[in-house]
Amino acid sequence: MWNWLRRWLNDIPIHDPIVRQQAALTQVILLGLIGIFAFAAVVTLLAPLLVASISLAQVLHSVVANGIAALLFAAPLSLLRRGYFRLTVIFLMIFFILLPAFIAVNQGLSDNVALLLSTIPITLAALVLGRRALLLTLGAAIAVVSIAAVWEQFVKPEFDARAIIINFTLITSVLALFLDRFGVILRHALDAALIRERELEASRAALQARTHELEHEIAERRRVEAALRESEELYRLITENSSDLISLLDLDDAGQRVYASPSYRAVLGYSPEDLLGHQGAGLIHPDDVTTVVEQFGRIAVAGRVQTTYRLRHAGGSWRWIETQVSAIMQKGRRYGVAVGRDVTDRKRLEAELMQSQRLESVGRLAGGVAHDFNNLLTAIMGNIELAHDSLPSGHPARSDLNEVAKSSARAAELTHQLLAFARKQIIEPHVIDLNQLILDMDKLLRRLIGEHIDLIVLTNPDLWRVRADRGQIEQIVVNLAINARDAMPGGGTLTIETCNVQFDHDYAHRHISVSPGSYVMLAVSDTGTGMDEETQAQIFEPFFSTKAPGRGTGLGLATCYGIVKQHGGNIWPYSEPGHGSTFKIYLPRVEAPLENGAPPTAADDLPRGTETVLLAEDEPSVRTLAARVLRAQGYTVIEAENGDAALQRAQTWAGSPIDLLLTDVVMPRMSGKILAEHIHALYPDSEVLFISGYTDNAIVHHGQLDPGIVFLQKPFSPAALARKVRAVLDARAG
Repeated sequence: MWNWLRRWLNDIPIHDPIVRQQAALTQVILLGLIGIFAFAAVVTLLAPLLVASISLAQVLHSVVANGIAALLFAAPLSLLRRGYFRLTVIFLMIFFILLPAFIAVNQGLSDNVALLLSTIPITLAALVLGRRALLLTLGAAIAVVSIAAVWEQFVKPEFDARAIIINFTLITSVLALFLDRFGVILRHALDAALIRERELEASRAALQARTHELEHEIAERRRVEAALRESEELYRLITENSSDLISLLDLDDAGQRVYASPSYRAVLGYSPEDLLGHQGAGLIHPDDVTTVVEQFGRIAVAGRVQTTYRLRHAGGSWRWIETQVSAIMQKGRRYGVAVGRDVTDRKRLEAELMQSQRLESVGRLAGGVAHDFNNLLTAIMGNIELAHDSLPSGHPARSDLNEVAKSSARAAELTHQLLAFARKQIIEPHVIDLNQLILDMDKLLRRLIGEHIDLIVLTNPDLWRVRADRGQIEQIVVNLAINARDAMPGGGTLTIETCNVQFDHDYAHRHISVSPGSYVMLAVSDTGTGMDEETQAQIFEPFFSTKAPGRGTGLGLATCYGIVKQHGGNIWPYSEPGHGSTFKIYLPRVEAPLENGAPPTAADDLPRGTETVLLAEDEPSVRTLAARVLRAQGYTVIEAENGDAALQRAQTWAGSPIDLLLTDVVMPRMSGKILAEHIHALYPDSEVLFISGYTDNAIVHHGQLDPGIVFLQKPFSPAALARKVRAVLDARAG
């Protein structure tokens, strides 16, 4: 209640601070006067209860008079509450000027009440309205009192109006003089106070405006700082969660590292704190230091350099890092922002791709060479055998021919290995169990590696099955076992292991020519000398060997590579110098029951026949040999030097029907496959036997013969040719 009353008293719509204080004082005076007259009216109403002699008329007269007085003071209060301060003061001045006249008329100026009341407007005028109002009020008061005194003397002749006028004039003039001086001083003080107040108001307004500006600047700074913190937090999150190696190098301090991202721990195994204050040259591969120094020296000129080099992992291995460095200026110093990326896997994939492409090119060359060699070896080996058989048993040339035959056999073996590497070897795959194959080779392997090497076989009892040529897989195991033996001259351990593996898309993405799926792994490990990276990059190339001259052909691993690839698998070496080697072979899993291979045929006398054979061979020596062998066994042979000639002879042949077409696969003008189609149209009952020293896609796909195709691989012996021809003709008859 009190707070509300205080707010109401001060709630006057006046902006001037001094006038507002004067108005508050005037308001208190008016409220006090209203309260006095209202209290008097209430007391008058209660007077009959206290004094019996007072009449009702007197009570009513007094109540009406006090009520009118209260209303008279309520009017200027209403004006004051609306902000009309000067109008309120004028109203009061008029009231207090007229009041002495009223008293003088009613009281006859018998006392000093009129004089005292007259000083009120004079004082108000002097203090509130200034000198002009003071003089006006003084004159008006003297005039009113003089008129009242003259009127009183006119009514009462004994009244001394002159004395009253003189006394009043002297008293009020002295009072006016004092009030004028006092008012001037007060006005100056109030003006000075007002000026200071206005200056304070202006300063307060300026301070408030500056405060608003500072608050805006502070808010803007806070916004910028918040944005900066958010940006710093964002870059910190990017930097700390990036797999790239991010560094800040002080170029003015010999490239000292002043910042290293946390990714160094994940990529290279180093704590970022351990790398600060170092140049990092000690981590660079010695072969790459010169290149890195040259590239980093170009930063000042180029502003940005990029280089790829090897860094040593905390574990001792080397990782290929592709780094880009950009020069920046910060607080007058030159820095280099280095962003590195681990490209070891990419480098490995590139190396695998290059090796695969190189081996593919070498394979095509090897296949072509093997084709020509097989033609030559067929003629050489066939004629040696014919010459050997034509000589008496005691003839001295037979031993020479035997040595030539052995050399020819070794040459044929080399061509077979070349064909295997080139993936041009004919394979006869069956569904086999690798576990059983390894167990069947146990005795053979122990004889090959010797007693100074321990053989450990670890097989998975639930091993999946694969489709493979048993003889080819055995050749892989033998080649790897021999290499392991040679890598452990002082003894060691050879471990052969089988297990099931599953390749996902991520693994396939990281390895060239690998498809996701289920595989059977065959691993051959040794504890020998091991190989470095440079050696591993060349081990599958034909004729590459780390053995002493004369101790190896360099075709063992090349043969393994070709056989595995021809089976749709992959072979990967894992080796370090001094820690042995492991070769892991992955063959695709098959869902099929086990198959038994064809039993070997027993050697017997060469079979004979009387059928007609059309022989198409573009190599004269091979054609002559084959015709001689077949004619010796009783067959009728029609010779042709190519496919066109063979078709012409078949069309003009007037003898017995052609029973067998013996043709080379690869011939000029017309291939053996097309020739066979034409001959079959002429002689529907005829059979076809293909011979070749080089397989192509005409009759072989993925190393396997097309269904219904019969094939004899060059070089072949006369006996092999005779038996194969007889087998084909007998199969038709059966």
